[in-house]
This record gives sequence, C-alpha cells and structure tokens, in this order.
Amino acid sequence: MDSWIYQPGYPLVSVRREGSGVILSQERFLYLPDGAAATGQTVPANGSELPRHEIPEPVPADVIPPWEGAAEEEVESTVGSSMKTGVGHGPALWKIPVFLKCECGGKTETRVVLLDKQEARVDFSARPAWVYANASGHGYYRTHSDPELFSELLHRDVLHDFTAVERLCMVSDAWALTLAGHLSMADTMQLFSHFGGETDPNVWRLIIGACGAMDRIAFGEERAPLHAFVRRLLQPQVARLGWAAAGAESELVSQLRGELIASLGVLGDDPQVQAKALEQFAIYRKTPGAIDRNVLPGLISIVAHCAGAELYEEFLGTARKAATPQEEQRFLFALGNFRRPELIRRTLEMTLTPDIRTQNAPYLIRSMFFNVAAREVTWEFLKQHWDQVVERFPDNSIPRLCEGIQALVTAEDAADVKRFFATHPVPQGERAIQQHIEKLAIAVACRKRESAFLARGIYPGDGCRRPGSSIRQESQS
Repeated sequence: MDSWIYQPGYPLVSVRREGSGVILSQERFLYLPDGAAATGQTVPANGSELPRHEIPEPVPADVIPPWEGAAEEEVESTVGSSMKTGVGHGPALWKIPVFLKCECGGKTETRVVLLDKQEARVDFSARPAWVYANASGHGYYRTHSDPELFSELLHRDVLHDFTAVERLCMVSDAWALTLAGHLSMADTMQLFSHFGGETDPNVWRLIIGACGAMDRIAFGEERAPLHAFVRRLLQPQVARLGWAAAGAESELVSQLRGELIASLGVLGDDPQVQAKALEQFAIYRKTPGAIDRNVLPGLISIVAHCAGAELYEEFLGTARKAATPQEEQRFLFALGNFRRPELIRRTLEMTLTPDIRTQNAPYLIRSMFFNVAAREVTWEFLKQHWDQVVERFPDNSIPRLCEGIQALVTAEDAADVKRFFATHPVPQGERAIQQHIEKLAIAVACRKRESAFLARGIYPGDGCRRPGSSIRQESQS
C-alpha cells in the first residue's frame, strides 16, 4: 500500500500488443508535461475541497447545463503539496492490479495481473484481437492503448460487449488523455462517434462535457464543424426519446431526454430543436405542468441561447416574481446564456446591485464565463470590479466564482490571469485559485496542440448514426 499512500498522483497504464501477448507499462499520469505539478498531491478539482456547509445556497444541479461542468470535474489538479517523503524520487512506481479484458480465439477472456514493475509482459493462449485494460472499471488508473489496439477496439465494434461502467471509463480516459497530449482530439472524436446508440446518462454527460470543453477551446468559425458533429451524434437519440415520455419509463431515461435535448439545442446549435423549444416554451407560459420536468431546464437554456431582448425581459420578470426558489434560479441563471453583448453587460452589472442576491450573483458570474459569447467580457468585468466583488460577496464564494477563468483558453488570457491573481490574492481559496489556473494552463496547452485539427474541422461523419441496439439498453432497466 505504500506506493499508493506515500507518493502523489496515480498511474497511467499503457498497453501495446506484441505477438501473442501484450506489454503493460506504467508512469505517473500528468496533464502538464513540464513537471511543474509533478510533486503535488492529486485532489479533486471541482470545488470539493471547500467544506460543503460553508457554501451558501449552492446552485441546483438542474440549472448547470451538462456541457459546462462534467469535463472539468474529470481534470484532477496536481498543485503542490507540502508532503515530503522518500517515495517519488526517480520514476513513479505503483503496485497495480490491472484488470484485462480481451478476445482470444473468438472468445472474450478476463484476467487480473499485478503490475509492480515499470514494464511487464502478459501472454495469452493466442494473439488477442483486442484488449481493454480496465475490465469492469475496477482499476484506479488511466488506460492508454497503442494506436493499433485503439483502432481494433473501434473497428471490431465490440462496445456492445462492454458494460456501462467500462464505457464510462473509456470515455473518461480518452478525454483525459487528449487534454494531457497522449491521444489526439481526432482519435477521441472517432471514439465518441461510436457512441451514437449510448443509453447511459453518465456516459453521455462525459461525452457532452468533453464536446462542451472543445467548444470553448475552439475559436470562431472552428466551432461550426463541432456543432455539426454534435448534431449528427445526438439527433438520432433525441428522435428516439422524443420530447415527452410515450409510456412508462425510468427516471434515468427521463433525465437523459432532457440533457440530450438541451445539448442538441445549445451545443449542437440545432435550428429545428431551437424552433421546437420556442413552441414548447409558449405552451409552458400557458400551462407550466404540460412540459416534462426534466426537459424544462434544458428548454429554458435553449430559449435563452437563441433569444433576444424581449425574452430577456420576460426571463428577468419571471425570476423576480417566481413562485418557488427553483423557478427563480432557473430563470435567473438562464440570463447568463443570452449572447447579445448589451444583454451580457446588463446581466453582469446587475450582479453588483440588489436586483440579484449576493448568494446567487457569484455563481451567475461564474456561469457566464462558460458562455463563449460572454467569457472575455466577464473577465474584464471581474477585473474592473474586483474590489466591489470581494466586498459584496461571501468570502467563500469567491473561489467558486473564479472557477470560471478556466474557460479562458488563450495564452494571453492565461498570462493575464496569472498576473492578476499575483497582485489580487484570494487567501481563503489560494489552493482553489491555483487549481483553476492549472486547468486554464491545461486548456491552453491542448488548444496549442490541436489548433491544426480545429482549423481543418474534419470530424467523423458516418459512425454517428448508430442504431440504439449497438449499445446495451442498461439504463432503461
């Protein structure tokens, strides 16, 4: 156990095929290759280091869109730790139970081996057609297959033999490897294109979250091909699920419907879904109960995304006279989704007035960073009004507000952020600010590596429209 307790981080297990076996190797997984974070302690970087009882009225989950936070929670920060031990000098080494799953001689086999060296060979009875190194998702490590094995997993169409947890781990690892520079964005999108028949909401949240992060990494016209990819991926699922339940269904299916519709309308920028959302919103005005409760949050996000000043006034008025706190926050936080410059400025200015309560305003500002039309304006606003923000908002909300800086993905913004917080420290959230800055550096590095792919805008097109039967219907049971 010492290898897991007395050294920071966790391992990346790489797999390559050789003859009738595979070669397993291990190294410490890092997002930043320069080693700046290598001596740190791996901790969740999603705000969980803040005691939950100190966070005033956290934002309800249903007002946070699926493309905003899921991928960020996948990025574990490795900021410095004061822990000093003898372990960790030289190459990192763990004693890792590796859970292998492969196909040999036309049969699927599983095997558990202990990887306690830098590299080890595992032999099978025959040359494996494909290998996956985290069967059942039991392993506490990232996995990386060599290009040949990665290609075999996709082209042999074996995802139907994988459990939802295995698919979740595969998607999670792929996006983490992309951010860390081990896997190209093109390969990750190719993997995602094979999930068109996915039915598990948790897997979809990771895919949507990764696509949302890509949308923030991309610039200007680079986004249009990504939006088209999202439409190809999601349209068959939304068509299958519809906008309301046709009969008895599980709560997970209902949640999935709402998240896919919201993502298709906003992240996919689908005009047909946007038009349908406006029709449904007109029904909601007259008969609120007529709209599926799990579709409603996404419906409101879509309308805000494609609406103008008239509906902005309506949303603001609804938030002010809302009958329930949930309705108030849904419409209040939707103000951050509007894209017209004058409406963005108006929302930001209201956060420093009595119009928006101080327990809500910091989280509204945070959400506006994740609106690509508002993030630069929001950063300038925060810098210009920093003294007011610090004086007006609860101390423990400031680190959460600043989480939005990770959505600024230019090198110039990253340098500006560093300079700003060097002269404007946040004592109650120093560690959190370091994590936010590190995640910003990860996004900037990813943008630099993948700029050619984003500029070309060539995404998988044929693999997206896969039948629902290609993935087990586990989440419906």
